[in-house]
Amino acid sequence: LNDPDLDIRRVALRGVGGLGITSELGKVRKLLRDPEVREDALYAYAMASPGKSSPAFLRSLLDRIKKEAG
Repeated sequence: LNDPDLDIRRVALRGVGGLGITSELGKVRKLLRDPEVREDALYAYAMASPGKSSPAFLRSLLDRIKKEAG
């Protein structure tokens, strides 16, 4: 997630999301405001955030993403 190579950062973000690596959510949160990887960070944050896929959880998740991503 901290690699200087943009492509590697993007792949790492997709891996965090796809594998649900919750321990990396702090780093992902910081990348939500980086325009170069924002889309991948949004995906990773949404996919790795722990919780059940209920309407209430998804609304809460969307609110957190809006707050973190500005």
